[in-house]
Amino acid sequence: MTAESNSFEPISDERDHRGPGEVQGNIDTLAELFPDAVIDGEIDLGVLADLIGQKTERPGTEGFGLRWPGMHEARRLSAQPATQTLLPRPDESVDWENTKNILIEGDNLEVLRLLRRGYTGVVDVIYIAPPLQHRQ
Repeated sequence: MTAESNSFEPISDERDHRGPGEVQGNIDTLAELFPDAVIDGEIDLGVLADLIGQKTERPGTEGFGLRWPGMHEARRLSAQPATQTLLPRPDESVDWENTKNILIEGDNLEVLRLLRRGYTGVVDVIYIAPPLQHRQ
């Protein structure tokens, strides 16, 4: 407010009034956006960095949990946008108009990228068949 202006602009009721001091509200917001980055109410900054595509060096900071070789690279790849599209094939389906199930064939990571944006909160169950490893 300046000397020339004696009016304040009202804050819209539609805006989120949460400030930086309201830690739990901010954690809740992050949990909604990045559920993998919030574990037991605590933010895992390393996971959050992976999910937003930031490279981090975290030697010796791994906590308890499911871990596998290449996990950080897989998380980084999962954050990239999908490069393909889903193509329905009603001619190869049984009772296409009435079914509540769908079979999607393709690369697991690419399919999950496609489903993440358009079907979050809609899909009840996803079964992912493990990749087949053929010995030569």
